[in-house]
Amino acid sequence: MALPKLTSATFNATLPYTKMDIEFRPFLVKEEKALLIAMESEEQSQMISVMRDIINNCVITSGFDIAKIPFFEAEYLFLHLRAKSVGEISKLEYRHTDGINYAGEQCDHITEININLEEVKIDGLENIKTDFDLTDSLKLKLKYPSMLDVTQLEEGDKVSEIRLLSKAIDYAFDDNEIYEADTDEEKVQFIESMNAKQLENISNFFVNMPRLKHTVNYTCKGCGQEDTVVLEGLADFF
Repeated sequence: MALPKLTSATFNATLPYTKMDIEFRPFLVKEEKALLIAMESEEQSQMISVMRDIINNCVITSGFDIAKIPFFEAEYLFLHLRAKSVGEISKLEYRHTDGINYAGEQCDHITEININLEEVKIDGLENIKTDFDLTDSLKLKLKYPSMLDVTQLEEGDKVSEIRLLSKAIDYAFDDNEIYEADTDEEKVQFIESMNAKQLENISNFFVNMPRLKHTVNYTCKGCGQEDTVVLEGLADFF
């Protein structure tokens, strides 16, 4: 007789920005193995690719599309997946910068900190701004990039930065009409036609984009100094 098929428990989470109710299952062993390999590689593109595949595999909500939720919500969802799959506690290690504490004393002690992943929130949701002025009459509506969009950004590549920004364009509008691009290339050309001030204005959309953020206060077990660590972005939690 063949081995029986194993079933997994399912869990629910509500995404804080889009307000979507998501049902998901925990990681399988093969998915956790792929994640560990990606983390060891320290390649951001590989890590994001594996995260994307795991989220798509684990979410069982009908009609869910990772390309339609912002990157920061995909990270939030991944944290919940990890919490239900491996455990809600992530153990991190910290030591003073260059082994010197605030008093100027040598202290190389490494302190272990436990982070409850289910307590991590998305910071900046209360300051959402998606409409930006281009001229006295024309405005631009932007949308937050998805995990798929972010993978296309290569650090330090101006062209990629423009293309990522182009993917954030929803439409332009004035008091009389809405203007929508037919292609991604049309959006790129639209951005390239902006002056420096207009480009800087809409670039603030990314500067102020919501993100995972968690503040931890701890006491160094070596010297007793109290310290604060601010974790931002998914990579800081592992």
